[in-house]
Formats: sequence, C-alpha cells, structure tokens
Amino acid sequence: MEFETLDRTILIKSDHALVPLYGGKFAKIDIESIPLVQSYRWYLSTHGYANGRRVGTSSNGFTPMHRIINNTPMGYETDHKNCNKLDNTITNLRTVTKAQNNQNRVAHRGSSSKYKGVSWDKDSRKWRASIVVNRNTKYLGLYIIEEAAARIYDSYALSYFGEYSRLNFTEEMGL
Repeated sequence: MEFETLDRTILIKSDHALVPLYGGKFAKIDIESIPLVQSYRWYLSTHGYANGRRVGTSSNGFTPMHRIINNTPMGYETDHKNCNKLDNTITNLRTVTKAQNNQNRVAHRGSSSKYKGVSWDKDSRKWRASIVVNRNTKYLGLYIIEEAAARIYDSYALSYFGEYSRLNFTEEMGL
C-alpha cells in the first residue's frame, strides 16, 4: 500500500511506514504519524537524521522528523533508544535532557577499543575503563583483558545512568 504526499510516496508496511528521503534512504515511522510528516519534504542530513522543510513556506530552516513525531519541548532533546537515527517510531523515541542523550551514545569511531568506556593505556600496556559523570571523568581501573574493562564500564554505567545507559553487553544484563 502507498500513501501519496506532496512530492514523494510514503510506503505503508504491515505495522509501520517508510518515508523516502532525498539522499536515497528511508525513515521508519508509525502509520499514525503520517499526518504529522506528510506536509514536509524530507532530506537525509549530513549527520544521518531525517530533516524536513514544510512545503509552501519560505523558511530556510529544517526540522528534524524525530522532534515533530515526539513533540519534543524546547530545551530538551529526542533520544533514539536504539541509536538508529532513521527509526522514528514512537516506541523508539523519548524526550531527554542533553546529558541523558549523551549517555546513550555508541562507542567513538576510531578509538583504540571497540567498547564504550574503554581505551588502551600505552604506559601500562593495559585497557583503561573510565566513565564520564556530570562532566567529570572517573577512572575505573586498568585491565589486562579488554572485555573485562568493558564489563566494569557497563556495571558503572547502569548504576549511574539506568535506562539511558548504552551498554557494551546488553543481552547479558537482561536488557
């Protein structure tokens, strides 16, 4: 099934809809969210989000799709729980503070470890676990095994950040 918008066709699947973006990708939304997004032209931003401009307005600004669907108040951010920037289903979006949103980030690309909160310490030749809480870095120790450092990070992240934690081993934590 298809749903016509002003210039692109929204594809209807059994339990969600796919909104085409200029840039060649699709954003996933709930079927109930179609009326909220159908009057926009949607683009893939340089940061990987679906950003739109309302058709028929002279505004130069873009509005992120996730903020429209989540109805995010000014001063807050919208978090994609699964870190997929194009999954704008209601169950994947939540209103958060900037600090909470930062806690749900994935590990940095190009870092020395594949795990979040872990880096290689050249001097000790061990893996360092650390966590940032309220803009302060807390060192959690040095470990011979990279995975051990990642597990220590996970335990501290869960205790400090709760549901907003981005853990390295979610399946073992029962989440």
